[in-house]
Amino acid sequence: MSENRHPELEGHQSEPLYTFELTNQRKSFRNKVLWTLFGVSIGIGAMWFIEVFEFPLSGQESNSRPLLVDDPFNQGSRQAMSAAELTQTAEFREEWSQVAILWQQALSQMESVPVSHPNYEVAQQKQVEYARNLQYAQSNVSSRAPNNPEAQPYWTIGSDRELVMAVQGMPLRMVQYSNSCKEVMYYGNSVIELKNGYVVDFSDLDGNLKVLGDGQVALSFQSSPNTWAIGASQEEVFNIQGTPTRTSTFQDAVTLHYEDSIVQLIGNRVVGYDNTAGNLLISMVPATAQSQAAVSTWSIGSSRAEVLQAEQETPTAVSRLDNNCKEVFDFGNSKVTFRQGLVTEYINDGAGLTLQ
Repeated sequence: MSENRHPELEGHQSEPLYTFELTNQRKSFRNKVLWTLFGVSIGIGAMWFIEVFEFPLSGQESNSRPLLVDDPFNQGSRQAMSAAELTQTAEFREEWSQVAILWQQALSQMESVPVSHPNYEVAQQKQVEYARNLQYAQSNVSSRAPNNPEAQPYWTIGSDRELVMAVQGMPLRMVQYSNSCKEVMYYGNSVIELKNGYVVDFSDLDGNLKVLGDGQVALSFQSSPNTWAIGASQEEVFNIQGTPTRTSTFQDAVTLHYEDSIVQLIGNRVVGYDNTAGNLLISMVPATAQSQAAVSTWSIGSSRAEVLQAEQETPTAVSRLDNNCKEVFDFGNSKVTFRQGLVTEYINDGAGLTLQ
């Protein structure tokens, strides 16, 4: 019988159309597991690759990403809306201070809008508008009567630690640098920096700081009517005290002389005085919150506000030496020395101090 030949296949080995492999059940199960794990790893890798490189979905342009939740323009707009709503009902100083804080935060957000932002031009216009509204709110903070005269609803650059903690509450973390007289308080991502117990800088990243960037320095003690206190401006001293007999300047410090008494200013703010002649219209009255218990005595580690509250009188002299991380209150011949705002030593001449 003639053999059927296929010349086109000659010289080539025949290959089977199908292959089969007989395996036992254990080997089959192992292979299934391996292939399953391989598929899962590919899926996870693909998800990671897409997330990292942020490939646009089909039909979307790569440069049309949605704005982030913490977008500064959106945050500023929300804070401005809250400020505008509160303005409609604000009456007392505490309410106007909250309005001012909101406008300040809204302005700060608009100032941080980058040039690449689609609403950059609008943000530039809003800065002018918000700055004007902030100025109006601050004028009301200065002129409106407080709902609670003993309560201070905000703090400023130059505020003491006692007021900051009374307004903000206890920080989540606090770090002191004794060599540089520096102290840093953390409220989430927001930071407050103090030197010798007074605020010198802050960063309100979380928008949770109740701070007014401009205006009169707020302290845990206040002046009585027709008097001035530590933190007062030179203009305020002139308006109440009158024209000094002479002035002197050394580096960035200005000294006003009223006969034998002196008033010391740095950065246009009173930081110390010596009422030798008894003619200075100075008063330092501690502003005690209603939730705080009255203090009748003090000891090592007490704050400035606690000493003032216990002594119930204004010091005859205050000397502030930030370079030495020291501040001294004189009560007649007695002296109380503070470092970073807390009592570290004292001289109780005549046993007149109300020590614990």
